[in-house]
Amino acid sequence: MTNSIQNNDFRRRTIRIHKTLDKKIDEYKKEELLSNWTQATIDLIKKGFEKVKEEQKKW
Repeated sequence: MTNSIQNNDFRRRTIRIHKTLDKKIDEYKKEELLSNWTQATIDLIKKGFEKVKEEQKKW
């Protein structure tokens, strides 16, 4: 049961990451600042680290 819950949670987070990346890419394309995934990925990773730090504080 726990494995199933963890897998569903992982799946949801993965989908959320892809949607966020797609949104970032669209923003950069509109601004004509970037035509690839590099900066969008870097921004997402930074946000991810910030969220991890926040979660660690809760523990």
